Amino acid sequence: MHEVPNDTAEGTKALDEGERSMKNVSPFRRSLQTDGVWIIDPADTYVSGEITPERVTAAAGYIPTFVTTEDQRPAKEQLTERYGFGPLFETKGFLLIPKGNTFALRYVGESGGTEPLDPDLFPLLSLHLPFTDEEVIIYPHAWVAILSLDESLRPKEYFITRMD
Repeated sequence: MHEVPNDTAEGTKALDEGERSMKNVSPFRRSLQTDGVWIIDPADTYVSGEITPERVTAAAGYIPTFVTTEDQRPAKEQLTERYGFGPLFETKGFLLIPKGNTFALRYVGESGGTEPLDPDLFPLLSLHLPFTDEEVIIYPHAWVAILSLDESLRPKEYFITRMD
């Protein structure tokens, strides 16, 4: 897992500008209010006009069926078992960029830079696992982030994989 940097310019700016729904609360609080329920379009990017919540959910494919809050194991174990193609491969070269109450996924390559090499991906769905304090976020093109949360429900580490 990778540690989430606390001092990124965009991250600090987002938190300082009060993009959180409540003062002094984690950016994840909105999704955490409904443990066990997949939050559709947590970044408010997709659902509008012709794009319905059902279409956003359909874009996630079967991945949401691979993890559940009834299973008390960590998300990585659940996803590995139900995906059925062996251990999940950690994909390097991604950063998590704060976007309102969630994170965009940015590919910067493995050189350690911060400039995007591809357009940012915004989450389709997110789910909080209360037993392990993890957030599972599904992005377009079968990208999945597993975030380990600290006691204040802020992400401290993350694991990125592709489940296609």
